[in-house]
Amino acid sequence: MGKADIVFYSLAKLGASYKIMANITLGELASKGSDGSEPTPVDMVLAAKIQQMRDLLGKPVHINSVYRTVKHNASVGGVAGSYHTQGMAADIWFGDTFADRIPDEEAAQCAEYVGFGGIGLYPGRIHVDTRPGRYRYRKPGKDYITVAGFPGYALPVAPEPEPVVDPATAESVPVELLCRCGGLIATVEGIRLDGSIYAPVRQLCESLGHTVEWTGDKVIVK
Repeated sequence: MGKADIVFYSLAKLGASYKIMANITLGELASKGSDGSEPTPVDMVLAAKIQQMRDLLGKPVHINSVYRTVKHNASVGGVAGSYHTQGMAADIWFGDTFADRIPDEEAAQCAEYVGFGGIGLYPGRIHVDTRPGRYRYRKPGKDYITVAGFPGYALPVAPEPEPVVDPATAESVPVELLCRCGGLIATVEGIRLDGSIYAPVRQLCESLGHTVEWTGDKVIVK
């Protein structure tokens, strides 16, 4: 990562809606208050990783800040030489609304998963950058605190589908079922499917001396 990944775009010529990635526009990456007269440096690795996070989390990405001119960076209290002034950093959050956003820790874990060099955790957003090496921090107040890092993001594991049993492989076997109602024991013909035994309700009820009536989608046992 580094200078070779930076591409300069003209906001004045291309417009704010020009797409850098599928869900990221030039206007979102440009410095706030920019009139477009100066080129906007865009780190394509940064943009690609943010897009990857959006795809993994499945939520819209909201970009607070990416590139900052030196003047804009100073006005918001950014440190001198910030990666924002090189277009290599972003402050972002994910969600349909801010109140219903992806938790900060989960977003940081996802940033870890896609391989950002720098990750900072703020209340309500995370900072990511493409610096060489690895740096992690939190900012609960005014102090930056270096931390060991965040666990890697793991995609949710989809439950395995229930096995489909071929009725043709069903084996008819005699099944003795003990009914706790009155202590009666009834022997009925059931079927064995994929290791489990099933008995028809009508046979079971009638073997226990009950009458079964079917009315529409209701079963009445007398």
